[in-house]
Amino acid sequence: MAAGVPEAEAIARRDPGCCAAEYLDQPVAPYMVDMPLDDGQLIRLGDTDWVVVRTPGHTPGHLALWQPEERLLVVGDALSDYDVGWVNLALDGPDAAATALTSLKRIAGLAPRVILPSHGPIPTDPGAAFATALRRAQRLVDDPDGAVWYGARRIFAFALMIRGGIPAGEVEPYLSARVADRRRTAPGPRTRGARHRADRHHARQRRRRSARRPPPGRRGPPPVPAEALRVPYPRAWPTTRPH
Repeated sequence: MAAGVPEAEAIARRDPGCCAAEYLDQPVAPYMVDMPLDDGQLIRLGDTDWVVVRTPGHTPGHLALWQPEERLLVVGDALSDYDVGWVNLALDGPDAAATALTSLKRIAGLAPRVILPSHGPIPTDPGAAFATALRRAQRLVDDPDGAVWYGARRIFAFALMIRGGIPAGEVEPYLSARVADRRRTAPGPRTRGARHRADRHHARQRRRRSARRPPPGRRGPPPVPAEALRVPYPRAWPTTRPH
């Protein structure tokens, strides 16, 4: 078992906030990391050496693997053929989206021949996949509120998959309970400062919005259409295993 250094250290000390599994309501059975990985490290997989590339953003310790001779890039959750990994501004701070964008630019600069993502099909055109990912990541930077809604939809989609669905009448109580749980649960050591920075950032955003006079009849954000709650994951994905 291998993992990026921040996650490996959190797992080793059994941090209750480890990998945000508790926060996301995606339970993971306890395990140990045998090999912490960091930027520039060489690892042998099969008969080939791969270079570890730090790509923080989706998680603080997110990694990609680069095989320079064949120009193969394992990107994990950094991007897919149609999307980018969501970022948790609430825990990792308002700069998390910009960090993810910087990581994408770094691995795009490797000009890989083949991209191997964790989700979805292998992109047929790596350049086009990176162009799409960079545009979507820039949107997360430019629209923090939208990034929060995007993350909420993704988390809820995984909750539906893990449970094989939730009865319609139980959705609102489930979401309300999760919000209440998060308010009671203090983040782990790595996230406490980031959470406070995020709180200050969102307070500033609220003050700016309240200073603007809304047009008549428009109080608060428009309702989110049902179509926006759909997340384009392949139907072949298992619904009983946590992410």
